[in-house]
Amino acid sequence: MNYPPKIAVSKVVNSLKFVSFKLVRKKNI
Repeated sequence: MNYPPKIAVSKVVNSLKFVSFKLVRKKNI
């Protein structure tokens, strides 16, 4: 499966944002 570079980058960025969001919520609780 070959993705265009932009799509691959956006997927990585979205996953990183999701992980950082979860970490921030854990710290705030």
